[in-house]
Amino acid sequence: MGKLDSVASLTARPKVIDQEASLPPSTLSTELLQFHPMQRITYNVLAALIASNVYTSDFEDIDYFLHPRNVAAYKQVVKNLHLACFWYSAQDMGVAECIKRSRVHLADNETLTEEGKVGLAEAISHLERALETPGWQEWMTNGISIPFEVDQSFPLSLRQAWSDSMDDNPDAIDAHSLQVLRDANANGTELHDLHIAGWDNRATKWPGFLEEMEKAEKRIEINEKRAVGEGRQVATPTKKTSQRGPAKSSRKTGQAAAANAPTVAPQVSPRKGQSSTLMKSTKEAIDNQLDKAFRNSMKQPLPRFDLPRPLPIVVHTKSRSAKVNFVVDSIRSAAPTDKFVVFGDFYELVHVQEVLYLFDIKL
Repeated sequence: MGKLDSVASLTARPKVIDQEASLPPSTLSTELLQFHPMQRITYNVLAALIASNVYTSDFEDIDYFLHPRNVAAYKQVVKNLHLACFWYSAQDMGVAECIKRSRVHLADNETLTEEGKVGLAEAISHLERALETPGWQEWMTNGISIPFEVDQSFPLSLRQAWSDSMDDNPDAIDAHSLQVLRDANANGTELHDLHIAGWDNRATKWPGFLEEMEKAEKRIEINEKRAVGEGRQVATPTKKTSQRGPAKSSRKTGQAAAANAPTVAPQVSPRKGQSSTLMKSTKEAIDNQLDKAFRNSMKQPLPRFDLPRPLPIVVHTKSRSAKVNFVVDSIRSAAPTDKFVVFGDFYELVHVQEVLYLFDIKL
């Protein structure tokens, strides 16, 4: 709001604005949105972390987030709950550690009231449910942007390469990766090229990705050597095999692209000491270069717009954020000339901007 106040002066009430500005009558309406299941789990986890803190600190310990010394922590907790209504993720929320502390406190604390025991047990239940939900912990750890649903019609190899999930059959790809994938889905591109680009994009976003893959490959090699020594066969996970492949083939793709690129005729003959009597005239040299340039141009592939794409131009999807879906649906269903002003937290607006770009909505 500070930035907004610096460029605009808002001193009038809504009715006064209606009288002074030639705008349609202002209206206020409330929309009840249903959380996506993953959003609901995240919100309950944040609430459960608060409840655990309240009960295990006995409402007065210095670690109690409502303690006068913990004003900054209190504000951050409220902010996280607010963001969870839009989209919230964090690499380490400390869920497993919180479960351990809460269980110990629930079993050994005699001063905890019956109401406190019920509340703490409920908090533990929400935390355990989150860890047991497939995909939730992965997206909290690895996900950066808001995930978007992708169904089984989306090629499995691309889902594995572009999704932040480590599952063998992922069902979501984040907004940023979808943007990069859309730009890479050009005419004349092969499906295998998109596959390789997906792994490269993943490694770029997550610096520890390559290190984790190398550790996984070493574990596979050790298991294979043990299996050979014991005379048995070990099945190699498909996921990790596919992860190793693209890293090698990406270099091959780059070499192939360079080999097929048209070459320009050299301006100087490569043979040293060539007699001046054998040198061609300037006109003949130019004609020779033009002829070679023409032959090279004939080796060029067809224009990219004449070649097919690996994926359709339009892919139907929706995010796992109820608010994001509401914003996008509201804008797309409105008249093309309508204008929208979206207010929100900085992180919310960053997500909105990313999603609007993904849906080709002009800012």
